[in-house]
Formats: sequence, structure tokens, C-alpha cells
Amino acid sequence: SEQARLVEYLSGPASSPMGKLRAEWGQSAPWTQVFEQIYLEIGNETWNSNFGPQAFAGQPERYGAYAQMMFDAMKASPHFSPKFRLVVNGWATQPD
Repeated sequence: SEQARLVEYLSGPASSPMGKLRAEWGQSAPWTQVFEQIYLEIGNETWNSNFGPQAFAGQPERYGAYAQMMFDAMKASPHFSPKFRLVVNGWATQPD
């Protein structure tokens, strides 16, 4: 439900519950009318077990399945917009 609420907040009408909250906070028009694209990124510190349960160190298949579940929930919202760019973040190397 959190993903659906995020999508509704960003692109729902001001008459919807999350759109109403957005309007109360000063943005009456949906953000999808303001920006050409909106990037929604999943993942930060996913390698770090301190950030569980969203930590997937050494488990790329599990992380991919989790990201797909999150993105599917967003896409299922009636407020989902093609302006959304869904991005999976990952940590690949330690530069030093």
C-alpha cells in the first residue's frame, strides 16, 4: 500500500487522499504535470545488512524479485503514469 500511496501522492488528483495531502503541503497540481519524468529508485545500501530487511548482500535474485514486487505494486495503481521511470539501484564495487 505504501507504493500505491506514493504514486497517488505524485500523480493523483487533489480530490484523492494522497493528492489532498500534496495540495495541503502546497502543490495542488500533480507532480506528473510539473515534470517530464520522475525517477523512482529502489535501493540504497542494499549490500549493508544494517539496513535489513531491505539488505540483499550476495542475493541478486532475491533483490530483483523484491524490486519487481515493489514496481508491480506501483504499476497497479490507477494513478501510475508513463512519466515514472522505475530504477533499481545497486552497489557493484568499492573504488578504493
